[in-house]
Amino acid sequence: MIALAAIPCKPIRAAAFSDSAEVDVCVYGATPSGILAAIAVKRENRSVVIVEPGRWVGGMLGAGLKPLQDCPNFAATGGMTHKILPNLGASDPTLDESSLGSLNPKAIRDDFLALLEKHDIKVIYDHRIASCELQRGAIKTAIFDLAPFDELGCPITCAVSIIS
Repeated sequence: MIALAAIPCKPIRAAAFSDSAEVDVCVYGATPSGILAAIAVKRENRSVVIVEPGRWVGGMLGAGLKPLQDCPNFAATGGMTHKILPNLGASDPTLDESSLGSLNPKAIRDDFLALLEKHDIKVIYDHRIASCELQRGAIKTAIFDLAPFDELGCPITCAVSIIS
């Protein structure tokens, strides 16, 4: 499996959606790194969309890994990560200082969603990359399978969306 991040692409046309847009960058994966990459693109006054193969944002942090659990040396982080890491999940109204080790994954996802909304970044969920068409070494078109999860939590192939 190849994880792609920050894929430059031209117009976006998603067959499974009624709207279309033209974007400068398509980020594959709404992981923390993908989200911060998309925010960096927006800060450079470029357009961006995130295509997420799953049904939520935040990657492993959104699934339940605690933000500071995987980062024992917080001082080693920098940039945008340093600013947002200690605050992820702090939006949980049941959180108090003694419960930092039991952050709610939904609160972390909500914080990532708030970041995406603040920067006006669209996320297309339940799509996994099927193939890419290259032109002069750059991705011209990316084809995504619509792969929503079944009742067991496994993605299934249903349809195809095209981002070019």
